[in-house]
Amino acid sequence: MSTPTLGQFTSFADDAWLHGLGCDWMDDTEAHLFAGSAEELFQHLADKLGTERYIDPSARISPYANIGERAIIGPGAVVNEFSTVRERTVLSCGVHVGYGCEVSRSVLLERAVLAHRVTLAIAVAGRYTHLAAGVMAFNMRLWQPDPLHPSAPVRIRLLDGTVAETGRAKIGAVFGDGVRSAANVTAGPGTLIGAHTVLYPGVQLGSEEVPACSVVRPQQGATALSIEPRRDPIPVTSERRTA
Repeated sequence: MSTPTLGQFTSFADDAWLHGLGCDWMDDTEAHLFAGSAEELFQHLADKLGTERYIDPSARISPYANIGERAIIGPGAVVNEFSTVRERTVLSCGVHVGYGCEVSRSVLLERAVLAHRVTLAIAVAGRYTHLAAGVMAFNMRLWQPDPLHPSAPVRIRLLDGTVAETGRAKIGAVFGDGVRSAANVTAGPGTLIGAHTVLYPGVQLGSEEVPACSVVRPQQGATALSIEPRRDPIPVTSERRTA
């Protein structure tokens, strides 16, 4: 099995605003290297828009939200009270950030929704993703000599059993297109969650790839997870990684 690309989890080519700004190249990025490409994306957009702080006139930003000096927010996006959008973050068209969220150095694609108190750092949330209250994506391994200055690089277990080296000590998670997460889900550093996957409350993912169109539940009384294929009709947006 070849290393998955970011386009097998979410489609920049299908994101109307980002496509119009020439961001389709992101789909060809190897998924485990998404953090570096997200940095390149931010600079690409800043060059296209002529500024590193862009808020589309149609976006709705609460006066009680905190928007960093280097953030790009697209048409129709919403950022609610007491949320923080930190440096080098991109919110595409129609993105909704609920109350008390924190988003840093991340990319949220078309109509991604964060409910309340969601925390994403160095992450990607795909088109039509919905993350419920309390979802957190961690961005570094626990076993660090100095957590304030992490040095142990993140490694990701792929579906074929191989390990992808990110080369980074800090990297968050990828939530594929249409992922639905219930409350209080945690994703470990480098987690790659396939499109249209459903995450039940309390799921705790490690640094791993989760197949597309899955249902993930915590097993009763155990630390292991139950991962099964979805049996309901799956919305078809474009080809995605399924094996």
